[in-house]
Amino acid sequence: ALCAASAMARVAVADTIYLTDGRKLEGTAIEHGDTVTLQTPIGSMDFPKAKVLRIEKGLSPTAEYPLRLKKLGASPALDQRLALARWCKEKKIFKEMRAEYEAVMALDPDHIEAREALGYVQQDGRWMTRDEAMTAQGFVRYKNEWIPKAEKERREAEDRVHVLLMKAVGHDAKV
Repeated sequence: ALCAASAMARVAVADTIYLTDGRKLEGTAIEHGDTVTLQTPIGSMDFPKAKVLRIEKGLSPTAEYPLRLKKLGASPALDQRLALARWCKEKKIFKEMRAEYEAVMALDPDHIEAREALGYVQQDGRWMTRDEAMTAQGFVRYKNEWIPKAEKERREAEDRVHVLLMKAVGHDAKV
């Protein structure tokens, strides 16, 4: 139980360390001896204390988000949700950002910033996903790229010929 609480504390804390070279880094700062270890989601880094100007203790954006959301009250206005969505984007907490932009769209289905942040484009006067827009323009997905349907058919025919040629010379070929 203590280990779980310790792990949760690490997730919720976002310390900021300021280094003598001008860098500013966020994570969980742990001081030990002449060293400061900064733990982040992608790993940890050690710095000599002499290279650390100061350490500011704080909450991580993920831990701060529900507090900010609660402050908005039971029925937040569009501008409040939009401000929170922008804050989430700035802090790179994308799941929460998505939820806030969706809340903005619930209040204003044609809100341009929210739609664009969620990957929508406007085509022929209506909002659609980028995939829907590409399909509407006659493009199809082929090997992870959008190409015209005729080009896909040409490439598939080329691939079939390649496989037949490889088999003819005795090689196993896969497309």
